[in-house]
Amino acid sequence: MAWPSKTPWVLYIDDDLPLIHKVVDLTPKTNHNLTLNSIETKKLYHYHVEVGNQSSRLYEFDSTFDYSKIEIANLSLPPKTDKYAKIAKQILEECKVNQGYGLILGTNQGRLALELVKQTNLHIICVDPNLDNVKQTRENLDVAGVYGIRSTVHYASFKQLSYVDYFANLIIVQEKNILIEEILRFLRPAGGVAYIDKDIVGLPSQAEGFEISPSKLENRQILQRGGLPGSGAWSHQYGEPANTTCSQDKHPRDPMRVLWFGRPGPRTMVDRGTHVSAPLAINGRLYIQGDRRLFGLDAYNGTILWSIDVPDLRRTNIPRDSGNRVSDGDYLYVAVKDKCWKINGNNGEIVGLFEQVTLGYEWGYVAYAEKQLFGSSVKKGGIYVGADGEWYDKNNEGSQKVVSEDIFAVDPTGGNEIWRYTSGFRIINSTIAIGGDRVYFVVSRNSQLIALASGRFGHELVADRIMVALDAKTGRKIWEQPYAFKGGSWIFFLSYADEVLVNLITSNKYHLFAFEAENGDQIWNQEYGWRRNHHGGAMYHPLIVGNKIYAEPKVFDLKTGKILSEKIPDRSGCNTMSASATALFYRDSYHGMWDLQQNKRHKWTGLRPGCSLSTISAGGIVLSPESSAGCYCSYTIQTPIAFVLKFVESTE
Repeated sequence: MAWPSKTPWVLYIDDDLPLIHKVVDLTPKTNHNLTLNSIETKKLYHYHVEVGNQSSRLYEFDSTFDYSKIEIANLSLPPKTDKYAKIAKQILEECKVNQGYGLILGTNQGRLALELVKQTNLHIICVDPNLDNVKQTRENLDVAGVYGIRSTVHYASFKQLSYVDYFANLIIVQEKNILIEEILRFLRPAGGVAYIDKDIVGLPSQAEGFEISPSKLENRQILQRGGLPGSGAWSHQYGEPANTTCSQDKHPRDPMRVLWFGRPGPRTMVDRGTHVSAPLAINGRLYIQGDRRLFGLDAYNGTILWSIDVPDLRRTNIPRDSGNRVSDGDYLYVAVKDKCWKINGNNGEIVGLFEQVTLGYEWGYVAYAEKQLFGSSVKKGGIYVGADGEWYDKNNEGSQKVVSEDIFAVDPTGGNEIWRYTSGFRIINSTIAIGGDRVYFVVSRNSQLIALASGRFGHELVADRIMVALDAKTGRKIWEQPYAFKGGSWIFFLSYADEVLVNLITSNKYHLFAFEAENGDQIWNQEYGWRRNHHGGAMYHPLIVGNKIYAEPKVFDLKTGKILSEKIPDRSGCNTMSASATALFYRDSYHGMWDLQQNKRHKWTGLRPGCSLSTISAGGIVLSPESSAGCYCSYTIQTPIAFVLKFVESTE
């Protein structure tokens, strides 16, 4: 448990019985960390914190969602020797791998496997073509208490392995006669490590995303896999700070197949009708926001690396606001009430708190660009947090836009404020976009609304609006232009691509505008009807892929506004599409994909994505965390799932 406080505190923990724990620390601290032992599994605990004569509200912790590996006793196999313990330690010091899956080719009677289990959180899979070796290894690991729990032994030829691509975080090859191309197919991109014989031939090149280095182990070398060439990332709510809703990933296309599925399931998620923030995926990790919970997963095998209960973490109705999480590849930045947390993406440790927001406000917008962390201040109560039956799908109070009173940039390494822009007007959060070294947004100068000191504005926003561009490095205003259109009842979006600003706004239909990013001059505009005004049909965010804008149900040329197609696949699903450089992903009752190169639809029936933006592409694969909790439509298998190209390209 961890929380900030600048005064002494008392922690009370209750498990629905008389008070069982009382923890007191009289030392004033900025950050508190507490480890609780003897927590029972599948049990609900309640706790509150007292500071002086004040008490927090009652929080709860459900140990059902403890995904940590089962601890293994310090057992050894006879005859006892330190040889394999030292080998395992050296391997781990060099590769820095601690979680996920390990693959060992050759068994050594399970001695190395056992040491890796004891020293890491890895699940170890051993393979051997000798049946006697397999039987002995299984027996040894079973006696040690780890077989079937943290280790598995398979009887198979090294030339006929049927594991899924990219699953192994660590591969140890204890045999020389190995087809290296086949083994590398299993190695996880973005950090997977293989220990191989120093004389092995046929190794891939650095240009293919691999780096080779010597090992301190005798006759061994280390092969580390980087990111897949041509792969993309999904670091922000709409893919990137520019809000293109596109990852730029070049891999996904038809045909694709399942890579993994598993946890976390629907019980940990917010109800689907509340339009929560999208998942993020970057640098081999998948970040999921549940109901007051954060999860960090291995994107390539689904291993839950860490999870955090955050009682005050909730943000809903994202189409009328902005996302509350971003990642720079190493760290996750999460807006929680009046602060932004900096979380180590590998282990979930909170390593920093940014406190640029003043009393009476909450941290609104969040982005990472130009090696800067961006934020904004929203009047307390402005951010939507309702997730108890709310249905933000109408043109009513739920369509009020969240607005900020300022926008600022922070040094993410030291926490120092770099600049802050305050005009006295209200910035519409859903219009903040970053691209071309500029920050863009639309503000309302309606004096009556400003006097209300509210964090949300409704249709009154139509009065006196301007579009603004700031220098992203300094916060200096570059230009401002009057914004004449008077719509914005349902949604109000702004995106950037190739020096063009794309503005999608609604009245009783969609209105699409394009502006010069350099000066704000209008280039073109289009208007068109929607397919429906319910189940998200009036709230779709545009996708920008190359020089095309996919704005359902049409496709437009980015530079000219010319209608290129009116054949975006009709669908019955309610979520916003997402894009890679090669495909679109959507809900059509079930999981759907439109291959842009083949102009072909592909579907995965039997299961469905969520009702808001929930399927994304990154790292060469497609990821769709469970987010349909509460939905009673068809295809009721509820699970996170990942897809990969059916025929993965050779490393040659």
